[in-house]
Amino acid sequence: MADEIHPFELRVSDADLSNLRERLRRTRWPERQTVDDWSQGIPLAVVQELCEYWADRYDWRPTENRLNHLAQYRTEIDGLGIHFLHVRSPHPDAVPLILTLVIAGPPESMLSDLTEDEQAMLGVIDDHKHWGTGYSTQQSTRPQTLGYGLVDSPAAQCAWIAEEFWTWTDCNGDLFSIVSRDDVLDNVMLYWLPAVGASSARLYWESLRGLNRDPVPVPAGCSQYPKEIYRASRRWARQRYPDLRWWKELDRGGHFGAFEQPAILVDEIRSFFRTVR
Repeated sequence: MADEIHPFELRVSDADLSNLRERLRRTRWPERQTVDDWSQGIPLAVVQELCEYWADRYDWRPTENRLNHLAQYRTEIDGLGIHFLHVRSPHPDAVPLILTLVIAGPPESMLSDLTEDEQAMLGVIDDHKHWGTGYSTQQSTRPQTLGYGLVDSPAAQCAWIAEEFWTWTDCNGDLFSIVSRDDVLDNVMLYWLPAVGASSARLYWESLRGLNRDPVPVPAGCSQYPKEIYRASRRWARQRYPDLRWWKELDRGGHFGAFEQPAILVDEIRSFFRTVR
């Protein structure tokens, strides 16, 4: 039946890993960018160094083993295959959690009465719209076209993801001071191995055609990372989440806060759920 849940174990073949390394070593590189910064995209030397590490030193197997030590499952929901982890707490009275992501933007009714902090937030958003949304425009309008390159070229998939890690993390221009090369490549592998360059981009095409802005009445909490792109003031958040129980401005972290600062995220989740038990 479609709603059955089946245990799953991840096993990537040696042939697939050998094919990846061969593709990396046969990459046809473009010319170098004409600037000395990231304003034209991720620099050639950065991608070449990361792909060389990927081909010659990166080892996928430890990550595969870590995942297989967790309880993994497959099921089908509305015709879509779903892979998920089910990690049980050792505490019998633990609150079950489903981890997901939502973004609270500024309601239009507030835009004529902005505080100084809200004006600064909108300034960051405006700059991002002009200089940081190329990926989003492509993914939300032509995901299939983009997918041909991402699925065929590991260097392209790596560059596409690594650029956003560098841009959106709270790393002061040095990504690998916050996360390791292995951390980045582990994430890239989750796109490369199942060849989901097109389908992952298609999420943008689908989502931006059906945004839901209805208020969410359940208890909510908000932890604000300082280098997040779309940040919200407390009153903006209350427009979408009227029962806002937890609010905290954090001192470090960016768009990938859970990836960059996992201990902070765990502490925030625990603090919020203490207010609703």
